[in-house]
Amino acid sequence: MLAVFGFRLLSTARQKSPTYDEAFYITYGFSVLKTGDYRMSMDKPPLVPLVSAIPLRWLHLSFDTQDEDWKKADEWLHANKPWFSRDLLDPRWDFSQKFLYGNTSPPETIVFRARASVIVFVVLLLACCFLLTRRLFGPLPAFIFLFLYSFCPNILAYSSLVSEDAVIAALFYASVLSFICLLSEQTRRSATIAGVFLGLALISKFTAVLILPVLAIVLALAMYRKDPGIASPRKLLIDLLVFAATSALVVAAAYLAVHLPLYASALRNTALYQARGHMTYCLGKFSGDGFWYYYLVCILLKTPLALFGLLAMSASILISRAGWRDLKPLLLAIPVILLVLVASANRIQVGVRYILPIYPFLFCIAAFAAARYWKAGALLCLLFAVSSVAAHPDYLSYFNGLAGGSARGIRYLSDANVDWGQDLWALREYVRENGVSDVILSYYGATVPESMGFPFQNLYSFGLYGKSDHLNSLKPAREILAVSATNLNGLYLREKLGPDPFAWLRPRKPMGRVGGSIFLYDITHDAGAHEHLANMYFIAWMEYVRHETMRALSINPKSPWALVLSSCFAVHDGNLDAAIREAETAVSIEPNLSSIPVDSARKASSGQFYCGAFSDVGELLMRRRRFNTALAIAQKAIDIDPACLPGAEVLAASLYSQGRKDEAKSISQEIVRSHPESKIAQQILSRN
Repeated sequence: MLAVFGFRLLSTARQKSPTYDEAFYITYGFSVLKTGDYRMSMDKPPLVPLVSAIPLRWLHLSFDTQDEDWKKADEWLHANKPWFSRDLLDPRWDFSQKFLYGNTSPPETIVFRARASVIVFVVLLLACCFLLTRRLFGPLPAFIFLFLYSFCPNILAYSSLVSEDAVIAALFYASVLSFICLLSEQTRRSATIAGVFLGLALISKFTAVLILPVLAIVLALAMYRKDPGIASPRKLLIDLLVFAATSALVVAAAYLAVHLPLYASALRNTALYQARGHMTYCLGKFSGDGFWYYYLVCILLKTPLALFGLLAMSASILISRAGWRDLKPLLLAIPVILLVLVASANRIQVGVRYILPIYPFLFCIAAFAAARYWKAGALLCLLFAVSSVAAHPDYLSYFNGLAGGSARGIRYLSDANVDWGQDLWALREYVRENGVSDVILSYYGATVPESMGFPFQNLYSFGLYGKSDHLNSLKPAREILAVSATNLNGLYLREKLGPDPFAWLRPRKPMGRVGGSIFLYDITHDAGAHEHLANMYFIAWMEYVRHETMRALSINPKSPWALVLSSCFAVHDGNLDAAIREAETAVSIEPNLSSIPVDSARKASSGQFYCGAFSDVGELLMRRRRFNTALAIAQKAIDIDPACLPGAEVLAASLYSQGRKDEAKSISQEIVRSHPESKIAQQILSRN
């Protein structure tokens, strides 16, 4: 089973692109091995980075210690509350992207070697977990534990990455079980082994600090029950001192002793980062402070359903009188409860990976039921395996049947539960193999444009480092819009683009998904899609707005929305006759311009554009005495932005010129109340 586990992980590691944090971890580890400098360790312990960097020593990679971002990383390390400073930006991610994508070896080689090293480490840790489980609970429960562990989609998802999550999951479990062994055996050997596991856990991820209260509870319960292993308090105290000293030595060794103060500093910085909060999505709602039920939803929707059946059977055994005779199985529930409670109170909630350490304990608890009720247990284990195999290699986006499977999981959860940037390489293969000539990409993940492997028009990709100014063809053979799941529900784009920026895609059925996390839409002949894209680009990229407007008109020359936008650009360019012609054509086709969606156009920056640009068109039409068209354009500007003063002035003037003086004066009175300086409104009110 260990071999199958390792093979599946290596297969997945080959196929998946670097996730959001991997470039950082790889660069961090290599920087320590290469220079002995820990400046990138500000909020991360070094174990996983160091493990990932070991095989990179033989690639002869370049490492630029004169790079400005490398120098700035030292300032970041010693800054006081750097995340709360507006003047200090974290340079580590920029430096990491340059290291991974600008090196002497291809990024695919660097990433796979780093992942392979972590995979070997995870497999070894799983072997240790199996041996500890067998020692405490017997061979059959241990083999069932191993089966569940090695086939769990959530474990597989993070074990194939350069990430702390799978490592801390194994080490958390090993630390607790080895400590129980210490209490049962009270030997120097068991104390040393337990100390090594705890030390490794403490330098893998700071979640490991929660092991300490778990061990304290285990010790207190064992002493309260007067377990046979605790016969001599003096001997127990000596063993605990050996245990603590071994853990401390492991932590000190990871920091070469002289850098040990950085551990406390990094722990403090992590606490500060957690206190800052993070945007979270759960069950259709967004929050910067998290939800008390977030991780319960993660467990409910991300856990294979067969495991729930096994746990229900185990619960009936453990709560029985016979179950209470042996304390060890009941102790396994303590870390599960503590981890979920602490994580639920945390303001940063970005995925099931934050509670991944609960799963080994759940597997062990479930193994009791499968071992006792072997027929039902075998059936549930088979169903568990089927769900795992069906998910390969898209384990990260796995959701169970309660969520409707991975295709519908995005409705309930986001971020690393679905999409962590892992499917960019799959998109690259899709583009190459399916005759796609042009791509508009809204990607969530950390990368550089040069690594894509295909030209693309950027649409607010989150975590894209470097310049990306490519514009697609105005007459593409086949153009697709590719949107990462995290961007699709607007998790990190809401602040810039407003709530639900891709709501207009909801009525459109995606043509497919690549890798489980990137949704594809064919927009080759979809004028409406290009109009919505033009609207989204208003934030900063007017050249892109113009381009998408032209694309929409090339598909549908009689599209009112695109015609009015084109009229705005014509006014800006001084092509006044074309501006009038396009505006009049739009209004003749659709007098109320109802196809321009007010809600979509009302975003902060686009709303300002519509107010100013539509008013300019309306003013031009007024001067050319096209009052009906001016009226329609001005009214639309006000519909989009009710506070649009130029639009209101054009509207009032148009009404007055048409002889609708009472309406014009009524609007002018409203204008003067809020803008007494308006000369146009004053002139209208002063006339008889």
